[in-house]
Amino acid sequence: MTHIPNIHISSKLKAAHVCLLLICIGGAILRFWHLGAESLWLDEGATARRIQLTWPQLMAELFFIKNHPPFHYALLKVWGSLFGFSEFTMRFWSAVAGTVTIGAIYLTGKKLFSTKTALFAAAMVAVSYYNIRYSREARFYSFNILLPLVSMYFFMRIVLFNQSSWKICLGYVLASTLMLYNHYFGIFTLFAQSLFVVTELARGHSSLRKVARLAGLAAIIILLFSPWLGVVISGTQAYHQTSSIVLKRPNLLELPGTLVAFCGYHPVASVLVILTMLITIITLWPKVKRTLTPPPTATVPPSPSLHSRKIVLLILWTTVPVITPFIISYLSNPIFNDRYNGGAFTGFFLLAAYGATCLKFRHVQWVLIVGIIYCLSLPTRYLHREKTNEQWREATGYIEQNAEPGDLVLFDAFFCYFNAYKYYQKRTDLRIAGFPTNRYDQSISETSQLLKQRSTFLIPKKTLASSNAAGGPPMTEEQIHALENPLSPPTLIGGHKTVWLIKSHHLDQHNLLLTHLKNSYNNEEATSLRWINIYKFSNRSLIE
Repeated sequence: MTHIPNIHISSKLKAAHVCLLLICIGGAILRFWHLGAESLWLDEGATARRIQLTWPQLMAELFFIKNHPPFHYALLKVWGSLFGFSEFTMRFWSAVAGTVTIGAIYLTGKKLFSTKTALFAAAMVAVSYYNIRYSREARFYSFNILLPLVSMYFFMRIVLFNQSSWKICLGYVLASTLMLYNHYFGIFTLFAQSLFVVTELARGHSSLRKVARLAGLAAIIILLFSPWLGVVISGTQAYHQTSSIVLKRPNLLELPGTLVAFCGYHPVASVLVILTMLITIITLWPKVKRTLTPPPTATVPPSPSLHSRKIVLLILWTTVPVITPFIISYLSNPIFNDRYNGGAFTGFFLLAAYGATCLKFRHVQWVLIVGIIYCLSLPTRYLHREKTNEQWREATGYIEQNAEPGDLVLFDAFFCYFNAYKYYQKRTDLRIAGFPTNRYDQSISETSQLLKQRSTFLIPKKTLASSNAAGGPPMTEEQIHALENPLSPPTLIGGHKTVWLIKSHHLDQHNLLLTHLKNSYNNEEATSLRWINIYKFSNRSLIE
């Protein structure tokens, strides 16, 4: 009789492991299914271009742009040198990170709460549009969800459960260091952890020995990240000058908008998940308040339950990585963007999962859980049914199939050529040009030569300015007139019988270039692809 409970527990664990396995398999299918089917979009193309540079060239570019840490690029460069630089291979590790996130949130949820909460959180992540979307991109955002989660997992084992073996400490240091080398927003996860330690100290829950241990681990993390600290510091001023081009100052609605983004922008899923999270916080707020409020100095502080401390950690985990960059965006440079806030994503889902599994009425609990999972899964169908990326593969193929030798392919944003079109380019008998450049008649061979010169870490900024700009001032009438400047023969447009104009991510906000071409040349055809418009113009003076 004494062995029956053990058998019962063992069968429950086996059932939980089977459920987790099925959830992970389903999540992996959603992430790997037709992973290389769509074209690279602009930012993925930038990744592809960078990882195919030599190591000195790659580091020189990252040192120059300063706002991209090297971990993800280094990983893909090593991987690509072994297995090639196809769409699938470049997205492979993002899909792996997204799949591993499912298992990682299960382990975290089980350690914090229960197996049921952990399985629900894993199921939410498995079908999450937000996680699947970034798991299918050759970018660092999938790791920006996974690595903060792993860092938090080891952190809470050290702080909440007093587990400080060398393996746990090593796991925390490695996860936190890679988190910083993957994306600078990892610092906000570390900030949330620091605030939690402060609350622990204020209530007398952390011993000096534990704090000293955490301080030592933090020192090791800083030491390991120190080779890149100079780049971060020197890049602050440069980012101050360019951040407003890419990001705008957020409004207050973007704070809850981040939670809506986590729910895949589905209104019903957003309401259910946010409501469940709020019910959890409101229900447990009296205990949380006692945990956060410093005790009177004359009395011995009451010892709050481990449970309420877990909730405090989850609240800080969910809010700090979102609110902190929001405040910075108001006080200084705009840095707020929901795709950067992945560090809070898993904490948000854990908090919601816990609230759902704590409902008293079992039938209501299961209806809510099934409803949330179903609603979260609805937006993911869009990723597999529709084309979601910019169609640079199709655009390049269309032009190269229809263009004649010597035709001009003109970009209203030249970085689209280097970061997308060039990846698919096969023909070398077409002339390429675009904005912004220092000379509007600059040939692609000259610009490519500038790129090849990046063989040292000490590179003048002007060397990279024309090819790597991801934005810039709007196009002006003077720039348009410079296209036909007879003082710098051959003119960019005038000497070509056919001009193909590609508009995407354009700096020509008022369509000055398109208007100029329509006034001076015959517009023979226009083709629209996703986020790309192609126009074909013929030179009237050269038509026989």
